[in-house]
Amino acid sequence: MSIVGRLSDCTSSNGKYNRLTSGSYLGSGTAVAKGDANCSLPASLLEGGTIKWNTGEQSAFKSSFNGDTSKDTFPFLATITSGPLTGSNFVVVPMLTPNADCDQVGVTSLEERGIVMTN
Repeated sequence: MSIVGRLSDCTSSNGKYNRLTSGSYLGSGTAVAKGDANCSLPASLLEGGTIKWNTGEQSAFKSSFNGDTSKDTFPFLATITSGPLTGSNFVVVPMLTPNADCDQVGVTSLEERGIVMTN
């Protein structure tokens, strides 16, 4: 599954990262649909990728979610593993727009929005 997302209106609460005001991220992951619903949000998700900040700097991230999306918390957290903001988390909000053939092949892409929170 391909992952695309964006970060916007970013601010730095401590002033250390004022230069990072927006970014986009690309990644890939694996997902398992809940029950028989191929066109629903996944019950488990493992992903990783790269954030490209407005400055041209890059940060790597990873995230995972396991649970029932109808009962458990969705959005979920991702962790920045390298580059600016290493060790910080961001909230991932999945936005499902099923592909036309998702009932046959499952969801093949997931758009996400993120909110960065520094630790």
